[in-house]
Amino acid sequence: MWSVGTRELIRVRTAALALVIAAAALVVQPSTQAQAAPPPLPSGLNFGLANGPQDLSWMTASGVPWAFRYQYLAGGVNTGKGWETWNTPAGQFASYYMSASGANGYIPVFTYYELLQSNPSTGTDESSRDFSNLNNAATMNAYYANFVLLMQRAQAYGRQVIVHVEPDLWGYLEQRAGPGGSPAQISAMVTSSGFPDVASIPDNAQGFAWALLKLRDKYAPGVALGIHASLWASGPDLATDTRTSVDPNQVADATATFLNASGVANNPYGSTFDLVFNDVADHDAAWYGDTSHWWDRTDVTVPNFARWLTFMTRLRADTNRPLVVWQVPVGNQYFLTMNNANGHFQDNRAEYFLSHTAALASAGIQAVLFGSGNAYQTTYTDATADGITNNNGTPTTGFQCSACNTHVSQYADDDGGYLRVFVGRYYQPAPPPAPGAYHPMPPVRILDTRSGSALGAGQSIDVQITGQGGVPSMGVTAVVMNVTVTRTTASSYLTVYPAGGARPVASNLNWVAGQTVPNLVEVAVGTGGQVSAYNLAGSVDIIFDVAGYVSTTAAGPDGLFNALVPARILDTRTGTPVGSGQTLDVQVTGQGLVPGTGVSAVVLNVTVTNPSAAGYLTVFPSGTTRPVASNVNFVAGQTVPNRVIVKVGVNGKVSVFNFQGSADVVADVGGWFVDAATNPSATGVAFNGLTPKRILDTRPPGKGPVGPGGTITPELGGRPDGAQPGGGQAGCQRDGRRL
Repeated sequence: MWSVGTRELIRVRTAALALVIAAAALVVQPSTQAQAAPPPLPSGLNFGLANGPQDLSWMTASGVPWAFRYQYLAGGVNTGKGWETWNTPAGQFASYYMSASGANGYIPVFTYYELLQSNPSTGTDESSRDFSNLNNAATMNAYYANFVLLMQRAQAYGRQVIVHVEPDLWGYLEQRAGPGGSPAQISAMVTSSGFPDVASIPDNAQGFAWALLKLRDKYAPGVALGIHASLWASGPDLATDTRTSVDPNQVADATATFLNASGVANNPYGSTFDLVFNDVADHDAAWYGDTSHWWDRTDVTVPNFARWLTFMTRLRADTNRPLVVWQVPVGNQYFLTMNNANGHFQDNRAEYFLSHTAALASAGIQAVLFGSGNAYQTTYTDATADGITNNNGTPTTGFQCSACNTHVSQYADDDGGYLRVFVGRYYQPAPPPAPGAYHPMPPVRILDTRSGSALGAGQSIDVQITGQGGVPSMGVTAVVMNVTVTRTTASSYLTVYPAGGARPVASNLNWVAGQTVPNLVEVAVGTGGQVSAYNLAGSVDIIFDVAGYVSTTAAGPDGLFNALVPARILDTRTGTPVGSGQTLDVQVTGQGLVPGTGVSAVVLNVTVTNPSAAGYLTVFPSGTTRPVASNVNFVAGQTVPNRVIVKVGVNGKVSVFNFQGSADVVADVGGWFVDAATNPSATGVAFNGLTPKRILDTRPPGKGPVGPGGTITPELGGRPDGAQPGGGQAGCQRDGRRL
């Protein structure tokens, strides 16, 4: 079960002593007016952290508008080592903590965890020790006095404070009461403690809860009190139980019934609890070294997130209280940092929560508080003092993660910076990148007329782009596709242009009868998110494989383009050709002036030569499933190039698949796109789709042709006809010679 542990107490006490002078200036003057009622939580779903005084600077420097900051108050009420002793005068630590939180815009949350660590704490397990203290009159007299001290400090602060009362205790009490049992049947020292303010309240666990509420009402009516719902309290442990027969609604009903009787639903001596807290785990799942504490993120097998959300939804309905998910493990399976060493253990809860925020809010959850529950667990600071770590570039396989944590971290945080990055995105979701910010995708086939009707002579086809193959339905200005023509019956050309506009004098692909020809096309999307394709002569089948899209609005450097002087990074002619059905992984990051990190996609000129049979190449991100798509098509003996924009895969590589026969492959890199998640300081230029416009044609008299060894320099930047905007924006594609 939960414990604060020696590490937490030492960290809090030493840091608190350092705050005696430094935080004194932050103390808020005592309020002269009593608060009337606990203020509500901030609207919607918000996030916070376990954050001791020594880590406040990390929190404020993270750039994330955290809503909450939580701290254990522990050590025991009669040990001489409790929270009230961490600064002087007694209780000053809490005042410092509240003042420092408020000064930075955070709501202070105290996890009041005093009962277990008080004396005499007799018993062999936590439940027995809690129960022995609960039934010791002297201990409970000191306990109520300690709780009053906290309430007085909170009242003097005069602003919103949340106190989370005794996690685990309520679960132990429910277990002690048994199925259908009541807190009223469990003994506890209340009136018999001799503490004057709780005189006449029954000596049982129900009375204990009512007593705390009465003390809150008298000394700090503005403090919000939270009770704790444990996933294991009513019998089956939803966090680890693998039985599909366990009904989360029944578990929630049983837990809520006990909590409602413990001061959530009613209290004849005053107010009721304002919040219900819940915990999902006290260690990162990978710390256990097996699969026993992992939740299935696909929600197929149990335990999983869907079952937990069902429990939480029912708990919210049964208690009619906002829910707080507390001490959520910090580990992730995103950054290379997470190698399952001490301080870097993997978990998937943070990732799931931050990618399913709407589901959490729908369940009635209004706060998620991240924090490590025990020693050696993942933290969001550099607690291990090992700096920026990426495990030498090697991913770590874990539960439902086959070397999936491939992202390079730029932060010394022990979680690789996951919380600072993704909670930050939650509060300030990056709008779609500026016009010209490119989003690469694994190739997806969105059109293949071979399964329908070929495009006839002089015909056009309108093809839906937005909302297809992973391209968003909105916010798209252009698309990048590999366009292939096949089953050609006559010499012709294909023009691809924005739907709804005039067909331009331009072409994208040219061929003679019987040829299969590919070309990479970037084109602005037109009316209804469509593009049009026009065929001059004969009939032809057309294939569209989408490789990415360009967004319409701004978000910093993400997706910006960086052109390079072409550099050859692959030439199998100096080694071994790619065989039939073989796939070759090619390192692209760190090659040919492409950076080692911060790269989302690369621009390649891929050439096939010396093929022994007709076939095709597919270029795709390494580590992903090979798509039904092609980039270069050829027949035996042919040398064929094509431009390829491909998303970078695992370890900065792309894969090249050869369908049949053997073929040599040459790849020349000509540019790369920024991945701002791993290189937020990167720069680049916009990448915009245009309506095609011819800017060079050497056929008219006096212009050409270009002779052997000749060079021609087309005009690109700043043309008055708008064919290519000035200012260094990229977007010029190969314009095949129109027949």
